[in-house]
Parts: sequence; structure tokens; C-alpha cells
Amino acid sequence: MRKTLIYLSLTALAAFSCTKPGIEPQLQTNNMSITAVQLSTKTHLSGADGTQIPILWDAEDHIWLRSAAQQDGSMGSLFTTKEAELKDGGRTAIFRGNSIDKGPYVAIYPYEYVSPSSDNSEIILNVPRIQTYSAKSFGAQANITAAVWESGSVATFNNLVATLKIKVTRESGICRIVLKDKDESSILWGKCRLVPGKDKIESISWVNDSEDKNKVTLVNAQPEGSDKSGTIDYFFVIPAGTLEKGFTCELCDAASRVVKTVVVPEGCKV
Repeated sequence: MRKTLIYLSLTALAAFSCTKPGIEPQLQTNNMSITAVQLSTKTHLSGADGTQIPILWDAEDHIWLRSAAQQDGSMGSLFTTKEAELKDGGRTAIFRGNSIDKGPYVAIYPYEYVSPSSDNSEIILNVPRIQTYSAKSFGAQANITAAVWESGSVATFNNLVATLKIKVTRESGICRIVLKDKDESSILWGKCRLVPGKDKIESISWVNDSEDKNKVTLVNAQPEGSDKSGTIDYFFVIPAGTLEKGFTCELCDAASRVVKTVVVPEGCKV
């Protein structure tokens, strides 16, 4: 009986509050699905014959989504997909989650990079220095892509970073590759700040005070059991506009000893 009285009291108070002049009821959070279409803009993969290899969604991908209609200080939501929701070979995917059914919206991939303090006016991504080797592509969660739209359930994602592909002769015992921009002031990882506009990301800026801000490391660079002959392609995802002064790649073994160094001169801006 006591529980019933408390419930009725709270219900009456809520009903009274909603009738006060100048106070609007909060919008409901509902189950929601969006169709995410991935476009290749700044990031793309080139095949051996010069063809473009499209960026595809994966069943393990997660995106961050937030409506500008949300209450100030509230966090964005996690949206997920699965194998059955991938369409057109992964170019399109249906993501599901909970959000307010009112735009405008901003969505970011990967969800794991987005700072909890992010909102629709400023999004902060904490981008790690370490990337993981993936055959014929870049590592999982390495790409950064975003969508900004007014309303509806279809979101077009544009890539916000660049891809570097290097081809090197396979070396026995290589476990990691360290990419270093010759420009010491260049930032290849760290805090990325995005400012959304009406229908796109208007500005992208990077902040990092670390001494090694101009280095990123690709781990698991030659998986166990891989062919030790011929060449291998490595992909790094880095901020657009970097590497203008050239770069070096250090191929290292499990003890971080440098086995081989590749030096590329200036004029390689991505």
C-alpha cells in the first residue's frame, strides 16, 4: 500500500508540473533505426589495378548518435548493427539504438573514440596512437567518419581522415611498424575536435602536446603463419594534410628493435 501511495503522488506531481506555463515536457527517448550509407571521400583504398576499394561497414561497428533536441549535458547514444543488417556488400548498414525522434542529428564512427562530454556543437574524439594491422585494409576502428542531417532515418557518412598505403618487402620477425612524419610539429594522433554545421562537419582540428605526436604505430604487422616472401601492403589512417615533408617507417621486431628503415622524401602530403 505504501508503494502505491508514493507512485500516485509522483504521478500527480508530474501531471501538475507539465501544466505550468513556460515549462515544456521532455521529449521521449524511443527505439530508433537509421540507414547508414558510407561514402568514400578523403579515405579510400586503391587496388593493384588502380580501382577504388570502397569503405565497408562491419557487423562489429558501433556509432555514436546524438540529437540536438536532447537535454543539455545528456550523452549521445550507442547504435549497433549486425551481419543481417549489412546491405550492398557492406556499403549500407542499418544501425539500431535509442534516441529522441527529433533532429537535427550528428553521428560519429567509431563510437569508442567519442568523449562523453561531446554534444551537437562540439565533438571530441580521443584517437589512439596504436593501430592494428588488417590484411588489405586498415585496422578496425582506425577510420573516422561522420554524418550530419536534419531529420529522417537515412544518414550519409563522410570520411574525415586520410589513408597511407606503403608496400614493403616482407621481413622475417617484423611485429610492428612505426610511421613518423618528418615534420616534428605534425599531429598524427591525439584529441580531434569536430564542429558540426547544418549538413556536414564544418571544421576539424587536432591537439596533442606529446613529444611523439608525429608518430603512429601499426601492431601485429606480420601475423603468425603469414607468407614471408614477396611484398606486403600496410595501411595507416592519419589526419589529412600531414606527411608533406616526407616520413620514415621503422620495421621493428617483437623486442622493438629496428630491423629495417624506409625513408620517403618530401612531397607526400596525404
